[in-house]
Amino acid sequence: MRKEVIKHSAAIQISNNCTLLQRRLYNVLLAHAYSMLPYEETHSAPVDDICTTLGYESKNTGYLKDSLLGLLTTYVQWNVLGKDGHEDWKASNLLAEVGITNGVCNYSFSPFLRKKLYNPEVYAKISLSLQNEFGSKHALALYELLKDYFDIRKAISRTPYFTVTEFRTFLGLAETEYKDFKILSRDIIKKAIKEINKVSDLYIEVQFRRIGRSIGKMQFIIRRNSDNCLKVEAIEIKPKQLRLPETTLNIANQDLLKTLLDEFGITLNVAVKLLENYDEFQIVENLEVVRQAHKKGQVSSLSGYTVKAIKDDYRLNNSPVLKEKEEKKKRRKLAEELKEKEEKKRLEQYNKERQEAMHTFSQLPQEQQKKIITKFEADLHPTVQKAFVDSDRNISSPVYSGTFFEFLKKTQRTVGKRKESV
Repeated sequence: MRKEVIKHSAAIQISNNCTLLQRRLYNVLLAHAYSMLPYEETHSAPVDDICTTLGYESKNTGYLKDSLLGLLTTYVQWNVLGKDGHEDWKASNLLAEVGITNGVCNYSFSPFLRKKLYNPEVYAKISLSLQNEFGSKHALALYELLKDYFDIRKAISRTPYFTVTEFRTFLGLAETEYKDFKILSRDIIKKAIKEINKVSDLYIEVQFRRIGRSIGKMQFIIRRNSDNCLKVEAIEIKPKQLRLPETTLNIANQDLLKTLLDEFGITLNVAVKLLENYDEFQIVENLEVVRQAHKKGQVSSLSGYTVKAIKDDYRLNNSPVLKEKEEKKKRRKLAEELKEKEEKKRLEQYNKERQEAMHTFSQLPQEQQKKIITKFEADLHPTVQKAFVDSDRNISSPVYSGTFFEFLKKTQRTVGKRKESV
């Protein structure tokens, strides 16, 4: 499973109505599904893998199910703080569907969220291991927000000024909660800052601005936390604008460079050229495609396959993984067509045999026909018997013809066995 989630800024800046576990869980599910968001409506992940990534060691899966159900029923306001520069207000539930079958969690996002979450122009990367260090949902939500505004290329980053109302909405606080700003500052803001500075790769401070006599706005100042040496990068970047000079190796995303070198065995020069010439999202997503293909034993030369995957963009129809899925789809369709043909053939054979049996029956003497019908009637359930008599014992009726045919076959088998015994 991924070690980090690429998360759209607007998805970070949602009204925080989730519990701490729900927010962490959502990040894990999004990280697992990210590379296949454009191609698959439903995603699957083993529950054990999810729990391991969450650092959730309890055997109480009921609590995990409650958290999943919470994501299904939690509605969020999208882009509450407006960082992506657009006035775009929408609301949606975090998950469209979720279920657990045989230890596997199956889930899906709404079409609106899938489109928003995939290939964002402004994003942050959130470490899935680091998020497990947080003990407060407000601290994790604030950390994600500040990570969104943190630019590793600068010594100091700043958020815009948020009004107190905007900040309360972002944290998902009800109107009745922490109405007094002193209590809000003491119990929420200061505690969240203290926790972020203690466990994360960010060191933050807050400054307030008064409107009249009251605190009306706040701004957060963000620095790298030198006490916590965590290599978790987050920068704001627009597609196809990444230009990295090979000579100085002034590479913004050192994590991605390290991944290309260490995990995929690509040489330094080739890795730098890839980062120079291809959009970062294209590289990240194709690496995930390569991982899936590698797991299935479809890769002989990992480095060569990776370079080709990025250049040819295996996210598209060139991907062997997607080709395999398409082949499976074709095989499934062919199997269904064969099954349909066989079913049609069986039905035709059944109708032919029934017609022949009824024709043979009609050639019998009347007395013998009556005896067979009497035995058939006695073989019926009492309730059906009455309806059969009321129909004037109409064996040609669609209601009884099939049952009568089966009775004739059974009678013929019995007669045949008696003849054999004699």
